[in-house]
Amino acid sequence: LSFRWIAADGSVVWARHRARKERRSDGSVVLFGAAQDASAEASARAALAESELLYRLVAENAADIVFRVDASDHYEWVSPSVADRLGWRVEEVIGRSPFDLVHPDDLATLSAVGADAASGQVASYEARIRRADGGYSWFSIASRPVLDENGAVRGRVGGARIIDAEVEAREALVESEHLYRQLAENSLDVVYRADRTHHIGWVSPSITEVLGWEPRDLLGQHVSVIANPDDVARAKRVTRELIDTGGDAGQIEMRFRTKDGRWRWMRVTGRVLRDPDGVPQGGIDVLRDIQTE
Repeated sequence: LSFRWIAADGSVVWARHRARKERRSDGSVVLFGAAQDASAEASARAALAESELLYRLVAENAADIVFRVDASDHYEWVSPSVADRLGWRVEEVIGRSPFDLVHPDDLATLSAVGADAASGQVASYEARIRRADGGYSWFSIASRPVLDENGAVRGRVGGARIIDAEVEAREALVESEHLYRQLAENSLDVVYRADRTHHIGWVSPSITEVLGWEPRDLLGQHVSVIANPDDVARAKRVTRELIDTGGDAGQIEMRFRTKDGRWRWMRVTGRVLRDPDGVPQGGIDVLRDIQTE
């Protein structure tokens, strides 16, 4: 048993007591006891209880879904936010397997994650989880194994963040990129993308019809391989002025070399490509043949 004692200086000290009793030959009972300072242990227990309370409060009030599954891969605890995110009551989820709620097309992903968890690895993945109304929402899920004192996996804890908006934006971007690539690849104008050092990273097939080059001839090459050096210097000045003034698009007329060595005048409409912080990362140029204009 543990009791608090008041020390000589007035402070409170936790002590663990052990006692045993012996019966004397005359039939009387004598009690023997020992006390051991347990203040450090009591402080550790109090700190642990406070820590567990803190983390439980965080988990129960998190906007994301926080969960714990047991060794047989069934939910043994889930945060109340599951009601807001999926429409399920907590008691409707407890005891169920994640496989009951994941989209059929994502079962393979979940199986792979289960194999990683069984080997003690941290897992991060995306999957569609079924809502109470029968629909599905995309979640970004991360979980880590919980080990027992022998190092064996006895379950997992994790969090799930809804990412419907992000997935929708990604799909829209892919569709948009596909559309514009189709337009560029079938345009009569020449379209190319260059990095900020003016090396070509992509060029439309129309360059063969207009200038005689195959796209593979120019990938990784500096723009000066096909552009007149005097015009390149002028274009760089125009681009620098455009960037300095915060502009994104401009136009200039330049000479480009055909594969057989002739020069053709082209009208270049360029657009600056910037990263999320607004730093220029290169550009996309559209070349229109104006030799006969």
